[in-house]
Amino acid sequence: MSDNVIKFPKVSVANKPTLPRTEEELFKSISLNRMMLVDELIDTFLTDTASKLFFQGFPIENKDFFQEFVFVGELMRSMLYNSVDVEHPMYEILEKNKERLKDLTDSGDIVIMKDDENIFEDEED
Repeated sequence: MSDNVIKFPKVSVANKPTLPRTEEELFKSISLNRMMLVDELIDTFLTDTASKLFFQGFPIENKDFFQEFVFVGELMRSMLYNSVDVEHPMYEILEKNKERLKDLTDSGDIVIMKDDENIFEDEED
């Protein structure tokens, strides 16, 4: 009768995730999860967008166009990383060009978004 009893393993499973034990480990784990989410979002967005552009006749196979496309994607990644307190080397480019962007929007050369309903808090830099 005991021949049909399945014995459970006595050692733990090797791939069993370990929970953070300290506050530092917890914050590191949260940052890693956020980075993975951002990477998945940006990679999916860039892949989908590149495919759509290609099928609409944009020169995605052109080296210069593709490099600029990837550059913009990495800027988006750096912005999202920064929003969840993760450093990215390209975020410095955004920081250095905020004043230039403000000048372009103030002059009306580019319109990013009108905030007619004041949905954004006025923040002083």
